[in-house]
Amino acid sequence: MVLSRASSLRAQDAEQTIWVLYRTDTEPIRVVLVAFPDAVEVDVYCRARLRRRRRFLRPHGAIQHAERLRQKLERRGYVPSRRDRRRDMWVNP
Repeated sequence: MVLSRASSLRAQDAEQTIWVLYRTDTEPIRVVLVAFPDAVEVDVYCRARLRRRRRFLRPHGAIQHAERLRQKLERRGYVPSRRDRRRDMWVNP
């Protein structure tokens, strides 16, 4: 039996994208919660590359950390919707 590389490295129970934030001049940032039998991780991706990983013993701590990170990024100009990015490409007839 051949295991994929991802499954052999981490035995995770579940993975869920919590939110994605966009800004016109940079790539979107995606935050994912990863559940393990003994902990919860918050993974931060930019350009499909893992940028940061934090591990918490309880889900509440992981969600609080993700919310603080979201507030920090929103203060820096990120928005939770792509509408602002697409509006620049629309052509008015």
